[in-house]
Amino acid sequence: MDRSLRSRGLTVALAALLLLAAACGSPGEAEETTPSSAPSSTVEAVTTVEAVTSTSTATTTTAPSSTTTAAPTTTEPTHSEDLAPVELLGPGAHEVGTFNILLNGIENGRPLAVQVWYPLAPGVTGEAMRYTFITGDFYQSDGAIDVKATDETVSPEGPFPLVVYSHGSGGLRFIHSDYTETIASHGYVVVAPDHIGNTAVEQFLQSDDDPATVAFNRVADITWVLDTVLAGDRGLDAIQAIVDPDRIAVTGHSFGGFTAYGIAAGFENEVGAVPADDRVKAIIPLAPAVGSRIEPTLLDDETLGRVAVPALVIAGSEDATTPIEPNVNRAWELTTSRPHHRLELIGADHQSFTDVCDYLTAFEAGQEVSDAVRGIIESFGEAGCSVGQMPIERVQSLTNTFAVRFLDSVFRDVEMIDPTESSAGADTIFRTK
Repeated sequence: MDRSLRSRGLTVALAALLLLAAACGSPGEAEETTPSSAPSSTVEAVTTVEAVTSTSTATTTTAPSSTTTAAPTTTEPTHSEDLAPVELLGPGAHEVGTFNILLNGIENGRPLAVQVWYPLAPGVTGEAMRYTFITGDFYQSDGAIDVKATDETVSPEGPFPLVVYSHGSGGLRFIHSDYTETIASHGYVVVAPDHIGNTAVEQFLQSDDDPATVAFNRVADITWVLDTVLAGDRGLDAIQAIVDPDRIAVTGHSFGGFTAYGIAAGFENEVGAVPADDRVKAIIPLAPAVGSRIEPTLLDDETLGRVAVPALVIAGSEDATTPIEPNVNRAWELTTSRPHHRLELIGADHQSFTDVCDYLTAFEAGQEVSDAVRGIIESFGEAGCSVGQMPIERVQSLTNTFAVRFLDSVFRDVEMIDPTESSAGADTIFRTK
């Protein structure tokens, strides 16, 4: 399956919903009007290694006095030509099956649609997956086939690590299918819930929940999904049989990045409290919504300080929705994750971490769409698909490569990319501590 030839079967109604999904910011988050791409190191008793391969200059900022102990030892920026190139990954060795189920019966009565991607047994065939909306509209995958997991369809090579994906505000469970399908193809089970009350459907119907309820429910959703998968409930017995419960990670985009931090730290607000889930051993926030220190509408300093699991955060230098300052910088300074990796993609924007650019490609390939919808999607595409921004194929390749290598380093004893030995190119800034 050639992902570079991905073709999306979109209809006008689908696009109308997806234009809402494209927002993927968080309600009530503190936003900055100007994104910052300048890297900053933290002041703490750790050794921080940096590889700055753009024209940006490394600067040092002072962390709050409560966390300041000693200045770190930081390597000087190293030009990419002095280092070995990072080997970029394509699809993995596994064909991918995917299906969706509806989880219901939760105490507060919130049913969750959940998408599951998993490694297929050799020889299993089927039709390409059509990610379908309640309207009947769909877009078609080139990376996964539509087949429910059974003892006969799941790969016998398990058990596999489990990754939970959390979409952004106003998104949907399959809004970043290039990413979730690729991870599954490298030997992972990936599950992604629709965070009911904060999806494209609610935004379309103007029935979304208030921000505090959304924040609480999002973190609670992850715990519930993990409980269900690991118990093999709701027809997930074949998935439960190939999942390793000791190897679990959470990843998410924008408000989904908040969700990843929240499940690792535990989260509490006026709606309720969700304890930290110690089953989660690693997190990958993508363009995360964290909030500012002055007005921490999402994650305060104390909550971030409780995040200690290994982490990889990936963000775009041009992101004005959840800009690097303050969102990535606060998490980088305050969390105690070790190892903690940080990849900045020069020229990438907020929508670079969704499938929005794929929709535009489908339009260019002749997909029929109204002028009005085309205009709206093109407007969203300005935040990730515009001339001069990092090409989406490049974003996808880098994001998928670093995510898989990070997961493999945590769960399979594979070496993580070392910024003192390898470079992904002059359009990246990669650091680790």
